Amino acid sequence: MDEALYFDLVSFLRGDILVKVARAAMAHGLETRAPHIGRDAVEFTLSLPSTLKVKNNETKVLFKQALSAYWPKHLQTRGKQGFAGPFATWLDLPEVAAIIRRTLPRVQRSDASCPVFSQSSSTCATIGPRTC
Repeated sequence: MDEALYFDLVSFLRGDILVKVARAAMAHGLETRAPHIGRDAVEFTLSLPSTLKVKNNETKVLFKQALSAYWPKHLQTRGKQGFAGPFATWLDLPEVAAIIRRTLPRVQRSDASCPVFSQSSSTCATIGPRTC
C-alpha cells in the first residue's frame, strides 16, 4: 500500500493534479498554495501505518477524523468531484476540427459518438479501420 501511495505522490500528484491547479490559477492571475504538501507533512504522512491513510476504500482516514469537528457532515460524505477540462466542447470548435484535419489527414469527421473524448462529441475520428 505504501508503495502505491508513494507512486501516486511522485507521479500523479506532481505530474497531473498540481499542474492543472497551477495552470488554472495562472490563467486567472491567481497564486495557489498546497499547504498539506510541505516536506514535514509529507514525511510524517509517509511514516504513518497504511490503516490510518486508507480503510475500506476510504482515503485520508486520519486527516478526516482529526478535522471532523470542523468539517460539515454533508462534505465529509460527499463523493469526489472531477477536475477535467471541457474537452468535448473544445473538440467541437471549428478551429480545432480544422487543426485535426490538417495535422492528421487520415482522420475524418464522423457523426458517431466518440468514447475517447466524450459520448456526445460530434468530433469523432475514424483512423484507418479503427473507429474511436
